[in-house]
Amino acid sequence: MSGLDHQDWEQYIVHCKQTSKNPPSKNTKQKQYVPPPDKKLDEKVEKGELKHKKVDQDLTKQFQLWRQSKNKTQKEVAQLLNVQPKIINSFESGQLKHNPQLVSKIKRLIKT
Repeated sequence: MSGLDHQDWEQYIVHCKQTSKNPPSKNTKQKQYVPPPDKKLDEKVEKGELKHKKVDQDLTKQFQLWRQSKNKTQKEVAQLLNVQPKIINSFESGQLKHNPQLVSKIKRLIKT
């Protein structure tokens, strides 16, 4: 082992965190409780103030009249719009949530 005498085997700690010797002061302000936003949303839903926006009834009637005047079934219109027939059915009945993409497709189809 005479060949390893030139090596330094002592340990050195390079990035050691320095701890403060003073404990944190008791005069720091405590944070006040702020309810999470989810709780506020839940309260609005329970009161009935927050509901999903439905499709405009005038547009659904206009779409039904257009479809009937062209003698097209809901399935044929669904194929034209690249959607499922049940989506067209729920749109015409007014049960579908407001979907801007679908509304714009239908408006373009009615204009042509």
